[in-house]
Amino acid sequence: MVGQELQTLNQRSQEPDSLSLSCSCQLHPRRKASLGILPWVHDARYKAWPKVQKFISNQELGSLIADIGCGNGKYLHINSKVYKLGCDYCFPLVETARNDGHEVMLCHSLCLPYRNECFDAVLSIAVIHHFSTKERRMQAIKEMARILRIGGQIMIYVWAMEQNRRKFEKQDIFVPWNPSPPSCASGPQPC
Repeated sequence: MVGQELQTLNQRSQEPDSLSLSCSCQLHPRRKASLGILPWVHDARYKAWPKVQKFISNQELGSLIADIGCGNGKYLHINSKVYKLGCDYCFPLVETARNDGHEVMLCHSLCLPYRNECFDAVLSIAVIHHFSTKERRMQAIKEMARILRIGGQIMIYVWAMEQNRRKFEKQDIFVPWNPSPPSCASGPQPC
């Protein structure tokens, strides 16, 4: 079933970019690259950002939280007194999170498979800026707002303009997903 689901997503990804109700998916560079750099992504994405950790920790007892674009699930272990569901578009990262015991599913952020207003909190960390157009970024935010209950909280993090290693010309910009894995000084062993 999972293989068939992945094949369906890959078939949709070959279709033209669309924001229609059919939620056609585009095979984005992040998706392509994530398949080849999974070990690096998993090793580099392990430490929770302090403000995100505080956001999750401050949720009320029994709250239901959605982590949209959860990757390897690095935020899904925080605060055992709330329920967390993660989702991501990258099958290997979803499998990694699932193997770590997290509740995760494979889906696209532009077409979330959740009921309206069903989450107490929603977070999306370092995801939105990877969508290729302003329309797709807005659709992703609208989808998160759709699943958030009235009075709920949402946290969205994107690339900061003020970085030492990279300069952005403007705020609303597509950030390609093509990180260079760290080099190994000790030879061909995995980093």
